[in-house]
Amino acid sequence: MNELPDSFPKLFPFPFLGLVCEIPRKKRGFPLNKVYLLPALQSHFAEENFAEVRASWDEAGFFFHFFVTGEPTVGKDRRKSDSIELFFNTKGDDPRTFFTQFCHHFVLTPEAVHGAFFQEVTKFRTEETHPLFEEKEGMVDVKISPGKYWMACHIPFTALHGYQREEKSSLTFFYRINRKGASPQSLSCSHAEYDPEKTPLLWSRILCLP
Repeated sequence: MNELPDSFPKLFPFPFLGLVCEIPRKKRGFPLNKVYLLPALQSHFAEENFAEVRASWDEAGFFFHFFVTGEPTVGKDRRKSDSIELFFNTKGDDPRTFFTQFCHHFVLTPEAVHGAFFQEVTKFRTEETHPLFEEKEGMVDVKISPGKYWMACHIPFTALHGYQREEKSSLTFFYRINRKGASPQSLSCSHAEYDPEKTPLLWSRILCLP
């Protein structure tokens, strides 16, 4: 068997095993209760774990809390400054490898950009589209302290085109936390190997617990 050249990238097997994120229903104690903590899997694909992510849901939508280490700096390029990217696919069983009308790409920033902390930036193919969701009052809360920041975000189900929770739609999810001058933190696959905008099949499945 011929050996692979040194230039061939190291592929981590973890993303191909699949991941299910169990998200509890929102109750008293959220977000501090550890039952809401999403898995920290960065050691499986050589990323640094510098943030805690907690999630819950209720009849209105999903709630996310991000506890991030580092001084936030916001710039024109979201992936070269501090930002949080959230990806959803409300048709998670769809085998297509590009963004469809059921995919969503949201960006949160710890400082307002053009007056908003939250923006949908989904890029579709010509034949695939849905109205882009805009930030609503009370969706985002930010607190910045020396050496760290905290962000809370509410994603209403109305922002997720095609999602019917009562019909147990197949919903997949991915996050990527970017920081200026350093590598990001991802949910379920390496930033060095995969671009989440091109690999929706590798996003994690969401299971809403009662």
